[in-house]
Amino acid sequence: LDRALQLYRQIRLHAEAADLLRKMGEEDEALGEYRLAANRLMADSVHGPMAAGDLLRDRARRPDLALEYYARGWENRPSTHAVACCLRMAAIHADRGEAEILVKLVDEADTLLRQPGSELPAVEFYNELARLADREAIAEIRDDLRDRSLMGLTAKLRHHVTILRKPGTIAANYFGRNKVWTADLVDDAEHAMKVAVIRQEERRANAKGDSGQIVRADCRRILIDGGTVTAACHASATGEIFLGFESGQVHRFNAASGVVSCLSEERKPISAIAVDPEGRTLVLLVGEEPGAKQLVHLYRSPSGAPGIARSVRTIDGPGDIWLTPVMTDGSIIAVGIWNGEEMILMGGTDNLAVWTRLPMPFLKNDPPGAILIPPPDGKPPTPRAVLVHDGPDVCQVDSNGKMLRRRLLGWRPTLPEGHTLQAAPLSCIQVEPERFELAGLDAAGVIYWSQLKLNDSELIRTAINVSAGETVYFATTLIRPGLVAGVAHGRIDWLRCKLQSFAPLASNPIFIASPIACFPSPRTDELVVVCRNGALVCVPVPR
Repeated sequence: LDRALQLYRQIRLHAEAADLLRKMGEEDEALGEYRLAANRLMADSVHGPMAAGDLLRDRARRPDLALEYYARGWENRPSTHAVACCLRMAAIHADRGEAEILVKLVDEADTLLRQPGSELPAVEFYNELARLADREAIAEIRDDLRDRSLMGLTAKLRHHVTILRKPGTIAANYFGRNKVWTADLVDDAEHAMKVAVIRQEERRANAKGDSGQIVRADCRRILIDGGTVTAACHASATGEIFLGFESGQVHRFNAASGVVSCLSEERKPISAIAVDPEGRTLVLLVGEEPGAKQLVHLYRSPSGAPGIARSVRTIDGPGDIWLTPVMTDGSIIAVGIWNGEEMILMGGTDNLAVWTRLPMPFLKNDPPGAILIPPPDGKPPTPRAVLVHDGPDVCQVDSNGKMLRRRLLGWRPTLPEGHTLQAAPLSCIQVEPERFELAGLDAAGVIYWSQLKLNDSELIRTAINVSAGETVYFATTLIRPGLVAGVAHGRIDWLRCKLQSFAPLASNPIFIASPIACFPSPRTDELVVVCRNGALVCVPVPR
């Protein structure tokens, strides 16, 4: 036993050493080793406080010592696992009958969770608080805690009223999923939600002037605490927004439910991110320095197994490396990676494999972006062609790397000065099998929109619009065919696309700090604006 203990300590397996000491009857020494193990876990500033607290609570059986570490995790709010640490502290205080401390903790949680956003941790916290209220040691504040829980959930529902066109079952999901509340209360909540959404729709209708311009915009703001945003994309079918951060974190925002979830925490900055239209598979480029980067593939298992699977490989290249949007047939995906000298087409299900390499020696400039064009029968994933920007031109390249056609587009997607994104956003909609619409910004903050006809025998630019005047835009996207949104300083412009020029539809006066990208959310009929610091601003689209 002494030799085993010596080895555990030598390789710093302090928790295992503590377990052994406890079997030997050395409880004081065991506690010292558990504390050493907890302190080692604290080296991870994000996960450490919760993991260290759980070790002392469960393995060392010392919840009193675990409180110290949970408190550190809660102090880091709104970082990952802060609310989980708060709930663990609340359970310990409830078991010990420390009502006054528990109420103070709930006050702190209310301040954080009643703000717009963070719906998932808020729903978890308030429902768990209602469960804790049933513990005998805190019977004197039971009614108060349940009231606080009820009001907290109600506040989160009010945030949804401003954006929902139909109430759906969101109230039942909030109140009924955990079986904490009575059926009558859940029914009342659903009815109140329906009435509130109807009244909000009436207010929206009354807020529109005779010209169709929106004079006020009800919007919601959500802050994702990951640091500086360096990559962003969206799933066109679901409207989910995916953000990559300089810290290496990757978050998903579901506009329909308001839920923010952390999908991955990489060791290096996220330089590019791409997703399929349904939001089932995500491809990341990790690392910002020149040279090799990690290509990370995150996906939901086709078998329906819970959780997110992950595969990793290395991509080498002499220049800037970026991704095309992901194309899929529902099971197999395809994605293009430009590595500075050639386009690598990769595809597969679990692990991405190299399909082919397209050198493209005919390009005159470093391309800023490209799109995989699906085959004419509409059955991806094998692309019919690649549409790649080459300076002011656009080139149609077949799947063997042969350039079929070059046409003058008149613009190229470019990052305006001050952007933290590593790749220029390009918005694209396939309106018909042979008709595409593109929208993007140039370096001066001018919006361009082009309509293309593309098939095996022709590539034609059928229309182009350019934003005129002195307005500088920081982000733009296609909301739907023929409608572009532009985010400027102090307002959002909604522009109809015609054959030769934009026609103003409406303008929302709204201040958004440091916008860098924007995406449509079809399920909530909103524009989601992404800010440099991870803030999201969701603005209703004018009808």
